[in-house]
Amino acid sequence: MSHISDYFYKLTIIMSSHIIILAVARIPISFCKRKGASLLAVNALSISTDDEFEQLINNSQVPVIVYFWAEWCLPCKIISPVIDTLVDEFAGKILIAKLDSDNCKEIVKHHKVYSIPTVMILKNGIETERLIGSRHRDELQRAILRNIK
Repeated sequence: MSHISDYFYKLTIIMSSHIIILAVARIPISFCKRKGASLLAVNALSISTDDEFEQLINNSQVPVIVYFWAEWCLPCKIISPVIDTLVDEFAGKILIAKLDSDNCKEIVKHHKVYSIPTVMILKNGIETERLIGSRHRDELQRAILRNIK
């Protein structure tokens, strides 16, 4: 296993409270920057630009589940706890990014997200699946399983 200075194993990414990435994955420490948010112990890391986010999803060794939400969105409040439980269930197999669509407009525009909640699954930076609207946990699990095999 690599030294902690080369990789973080447990990972939570925060971008000025707009982007939160929760996962257990091995991501090169070169993605770590202290701009825009404070670090929360050794399991936190911050990303300060849209380019850094794109670089992360394009270089992830595991599928990236991007969850677009907003504070005012009632269906988002229903599905958010479900998304959080998937982090533990698929530890080491996925990376989950939660993006506040009101504060990440360039990413939303780039990925053509027109409705929230939206869950997008990317492998090697390419979208493989998109689920729009509030979804049942089983449906999200099946979508993830289809993309980690």
